[in-house]
Amino acid sequence: MLGPPLLSPLSSFEDSELVAPPPLKFSHCHMWREVAHAVRNADTLFWIQPAGRPENPLIFSILINPAARRSAFVFDAFEPVLHKVGIAATIGQLNPCFVAFREAYELLRSRYPRARF
Repeated sequence: MLGPPLLSPLSSFEDSELVAPPPLKFSHCHMWREVAHAVRNADTLFWIQPAGRPENPLIFSILINPAARRSAFVFDAFEPVLHKVGIAATIGQLNPCFVAFREAYELLRSRYPRARF
């Protein structure tokens, strides 16, 4: 619901590409080759995640190009998951990690000073 209105305009830029990693199944190997090629050539990776951490297919695709700049938008940044968001943003070196609520932003900035929010 949130992805297309946000990601479609971003992917319309000349030097951007919208990549959607498929589920981690052996039957999707041919799709993963295309994802790996696109991710390997990227200088920046941006994604939308609902809560504390990205889904497993996204984590796997991020590992394909660890040198790329990583950024995310967390739209369900509520108090119960802020700890997970802060740890994921710090370990994943998100630059920056966007959150949907000012209160979440302020708490994350104070609790995780090494991360960029």
